[in-house]
Amino acid sequence: MKLSQITVFEAVERIDFTGIDPDIVDRLSPFPSHFQQWAVQEINKGEHAPSVVDAVEYYQKYIKDNRFQEILSKITPSPKNILTLSLSQIKDAQAENDEKYHQASKRELKKARKLSYTDKLVDTPNLKIVKITKKDDTDGAAKILSDLARSSKWCVTNVEKAESYLSKGSLYLIHFNGDRYLYAPENDELMNVKNGTWALSLEEYDLLSPYLPKIALHLKDKKHPDYAEAVMKSPRLAFGYAQQVIKGRWPEAEPTIMKDPGYASYYASAVIGGRWPEAEPIIMNNPYFAEEYARDVIGGRWPEAEPIIMTDPQAAAAYAERVIRGRWREAEPIIMKDHLATHIYRQMLRERNIS
Repeated sequence: MKLSQITVFEAVERIDFTGIDPDIVDRLSPFPSHFQQWAVQEINKGEHAPSVVDAVEYYQKYIKDNRFQEILSKITPSPKNILTLSLSQIKDAQAENDEKYHQASKRELKKARKLSYTDKLVDTPNLKIVKITKKDDTDGAAKILSDLARSSKWCVTNVEKAESYLSKGSLYLIHFNGDRYLYAPENDELMNVKNGTWALSLEEYDLLSPYLPKIALHLKDKKHPDYAEAVMKSPRLAFGYAQQVIKGRWPEAEPTIMKDPGYASYYASAVIGGRWPEAEPIIMNNPYFAEEYARDVIGGRWPEAEPIIMTDPQAAAAYAERVIRGRWREAEPIIMKDHLATHIYRQMLRERNIS
């Protein structure tokens, strides 16, 4: 239960949240009580509430960092006690910390380039692009990425997350007109520092496209020919484009969509609105999507796919329940090999009084 949905005064007796927006209270709820106390104190002074919570988040994130502690020590003899600080002092310390981090990042980047983890693709006053690539089994690239991502909302500030992203392919750190962005082509993500999406204007796209693969997927103009061409290479994106942009069949992309049994089934159901014979051999090879196709598209049994559906206990139980709507004797030996499938199957028989 959220803090704003219970009696806040009972949850934290010493803190009076009266008059404070419930959304702000919810944002404060994960923090220790003395952090909450400090936030309420600053808000009651007339400080901007979201800025106060941002300061709490920043303070908690960096207070264990020696550099940040050193900066705060110039303000208060007790840097680890937030109650000794004001909002303006924390914001000043944040600005100094970020500037020192920026300088440290430059040193880290220089070091990284020597280790061949990074490659500077562009370096102009308004645009800088650095490509970060995992070159070996060490976590060197992940540590570099994590450091370069500091003071952002990107999950790759965590080294393990950075390692996970880099294991899929290169990432690109972009400095554009004074702002930072992170591009992860293999995840189809182009994010600003607050982890929000960056939709590109045509001018921005023309500037970035020579250096960044698949960047057309992030055009604001979804009907731009380059966007459609990029989308067509992904079954997931091609299905979404046909459904949401074209709002009908997209013959040129159907060979791509057909490669994925799940999206082929969705395409038949949501776009074609009926059977898609050309894709059925692909769909049929997956027990789960074959069951789904029989239920949502065919609207009844699919004899040709039953030998495949029967190979998976849970898919077979679902087929019996939602397609056959009764006993499927041929599949029962398979269904009984799985506890959950057995439970679903027996419950269905009991509810329908089938013996």
